[in-house]
Amino acid sequence: MVTTRALIDADVPALTALDALCFGEEAWSEEQIRGSLALATTKGYGWFEGAAITAFYLIQKTGDETEVLTLGVHPSYRRCGLGRQMIDHILASQKEGLVFLDVACDNVAAHHLYEGAGFAPFGFRPRYYKRQGQAIDAINYHFVING
Repeated sequence: MVTTRALIDADVPALTALDALCFGEEAWSEEQIRGSLALATTKGYGWFEGAAITAFYLIQKTGDETEVLTLGVHPSYRRCGLGRQMIDHILASQKEGLVFLDVACDNVAAHHLYEGAGFAPFGFRPRYYKRQGQAIDAINYHFVING
């Protein structure tokens, strides 16, 4: 049974390992994750099966804007609806305003996830991500909520 709860400092080592599994060299360090979670404006939630983290997201909330900083699903749990559950969870926490994020141009699964949830592209960041010595462009997405 998968449960959902807010992430706490004790989750950081497992979260760092899952982030590395999901994003490889683009993953956040333990120090970056811990520092982000320590901020009053950062919220993190995890999906757990027993004690094991299967999916997570970190968001930055400032006023009526929410930025999705990172969102990942363990490879064994992909294509089971957890990504959409997390997006729905994020959108439900935002009463009005804007939810936005960046997606690597080559991350086709993420494009399908966000567009399927109603996000629309609105911008472009050239050479935003670095992977295997290459610069990868990013597409900016947003979802406008009119409370």
